[in-house]
Amino acid sequence: MTLHNKRIVAIILTSLLFIAFGCNKEVAEENSEMHYDTAIQFGSEGDFVQAKVFLERALELDPLYTPASSSLKILDGLLDQSIEEDAARYLFQAIGLGNAYKPEEKIETINKVLNIHPDLALAYNERGTAYYHLGDFKRAISDRERAIYLKPFYADPYYNKAVACEELGHFEEAYKAYGDYIRYAPVEHRKHVEYARIRMEELRKKMNDSPKII
Repeated sequence: MTLHNKRIVAIILTSLLFIAFGCNKEVAEENSEMHYDTAIQFGSEGDFVQAKVFLERALELDPLYTPASSSLKILDGLLDQSIEEDAARYLFQAIGLGNAYKPEEKIETINKVLNIHPDLALAYNERGTAYYHLGDFKRAISDRERAIYLKPFYADPYYNKAVACEELGHFEEAYKAYGDYIRYAPVEHRKHVEYARIRMEELRKKMNDSPKII
């Protein structure tokens, strides 16, 4: 092979590597979290059509990506008219604020939702998350219990209640809440269900090791 031909081959190989790297980079950059964040932004602006497109794209990439499947519940509420458009927009804004680690602002925004829909379980669950991140575990549990009362087959509040109960050392309540979560969790919550089972086993050991009061 002549020097000239070797240079041509080197150029071709370099080009192919560059193209392959570029394609892999695109694939790596396209992920569920990216589409989810875009969906939350669209939802916050009231563009629910685009929010749905990006949430569904996030789930195409990862069917077990629960933030996307949970956020779709807002759009389901719009569809069946159980959630008004203003409330849906506030919910998306609240989720965005939570993702930005602004729990106080999230609570204020969720309160706007509750002014429109005082009995919306989804809103109480989201506000409970904000209280949890503030370290106010009692209020977090209270909001999750309200959500459970309003919608007993809604899985998310059981899981979130269990986590908050653990923080307060309420192991029996946490154990029961994890069990209820597993009972009602949809298929796409498989990863969380696996974690809940692990936590239940750890809690069972803690309860067995706890000194009995005679």
